[in-house]
Amino acid sequence: MKGFSVIVYILSMSICAQIDTGRLFMPSDIVYKGAFKLPGKSGTSQWRYGGGALTFNPHGDPGGKVDGYPGSLFGVGHIYQNHVSEISIPAPLVSTNYDDLPVATTLQPFADITQGLMNMDQGPASADRLGGLQYMPDGSIFWAAYKYYYVMPEDMNGFGISTSTLSSPNAGGLWHAGSYHSIFTTDYLFLIPQWWADQYAPGTNVIGGRARSSGRGHQSEGPPFYAIEVPAGSPANGTILPAVRLAFYSPGSDEWPDYKMVNQYFAGAWLEAGNKSSIIVTATEGGSDCYGSAVDCNDLCGGNKGSHGYPYTHRLLFYDPMALGKVAQGHMQPNEVMPYHVEDLDNRLFWNNNCRNGIEALAYDRDNGIIYAFQYRSDKPVIHVWSIAHLIPAAVDEHGQKANLVAVTITVNPNPGRSSFAVRIRGNENTGIRAGVYDINGRLYYRISNRAYFTCNADAWPSGMYIVRVETAGRVLSRRLVIQK
Repeated sequence: MKGFSVIVYILSMSICAQIDTGRLFMPSDIVYKGAFKLPGKSGTSQWRYGGGALTFNPHGDPGGKVDGYPGSLFGVGHIYQNHVSEISIPAPLVSTNYDDLPVATTLQPFADITQGLMNMDQGPASADRLGGLQYMPDGSIFWAAYKYYYVMPEDMNGFGISTSTLSSPNAGGLWHAGSYHSIFTTDYLFLIPQWWADQYAPGTNVIGGRARSSGRGHQSEGPPFYAIEVPAGSPANGTILPAVRLAFYSPGSDEWPDYKMVNQYFAGAWLEAGNKSSIIVTATEGGSDCYGSAVDCNDLCGGNKGSHGYPYTHRLLFYDPMALGKVAQGHMQPNEVMPYHVEDLDNRLFWNNNCRNGIEALAYDRDNGIIYAFQYRSDKPVIHVWSIAHLIPAAVDEHGQKANLVAVTITVNPNPGRSSFAVRIRGNENTGIRAGVYDINGRLYYRISNRAYFTCNADAWPSGMYIVRVETAGRVLSRRLVIQK
């Protein structure tokens, strides 16, 4: 397995526009760290034929091995049960031999995180697949469920929330995202940074979307994005969650370049580090468009009668979050949002035979800049690991020994109507704090040391986006701030 390889992707927007690499991630910013295997059966299910959703738990596996990969992962197992398990994260290994890979261990066995809510009778449109999982800052898990073979016009409720204790998840739901049909909203989920939500879609905290639908043929041609407000409690079944449409490509419109019926967009994550912020989406796209049997369509991968597109290519799409912000503000249309870069992933995947063994789920460790990607295979699923270059995982010090870390959070509070803001650092309030405020080009505007709370007057600063960067307790954290005058 080699590195990323670049492909040309023809967009309907300004393909010649220069990419701002000072604030947007490129493949050169992301380093492949290796992969690991999934454990065997546990509880009520197994990982074979699974991997439809994945999410990172920063507080998981506190007694685990200190190897630079803290936390744990929750994921969905076999599609027949749609149950969830929690696993450890071993240090990945770069290898072309599947048998050489390390194996994760089970921390919580498979269980029904929805406590039967996913299978609640909603008539013809009842859900039968668990699509997305997102571990929330309060320790709960927000989830999305959908109907796999969707041939009816009826809508359904598909969102719920549970605790992270799988044996007693105390599930709540089912809910609906705004006025949008669930066929476009109830699959992948990932967190929205607070700075972006405050500026563009106040109250929202998760992106949801779905761009793979069997049966109905009316899916968004490209990956749709909806900013959704996850409820603080557990409202009644049928509650409408506030939601904002940020990207959408009408069925049959050719709004998505080189659209194929067989294209699938599985998972997303919002990457942030320093001054950079990008959204990534995994895709399996067809090289042709054919409906029929595998023989009729010359599909060497086989499969049942339906949409085929051999050969299939597995890709990673990069999006500019500011484009979504323009849609939220009414300055762009949802069908104008296009990836600024597309990367071919095939050279990094096992069993690269141009079939549909692609990346079907993503999880992101925001503090340490680590991306976990679940590659589907019926009998041998695997999790690949990438990390953001130049970020050292906070679990070890420079000698590879366990660092004396504490839980650290920073909060940035703008002062409405005035060019000032306050910063509070919790978890290491005493000593060893270095803080700075930079513009998006890296220019330093303010610096202070050993203060857990400070205010800053920005009257002389131009309007725009700034980065509050804090170094303390063995880690580096950053938050974004928008100053408008």
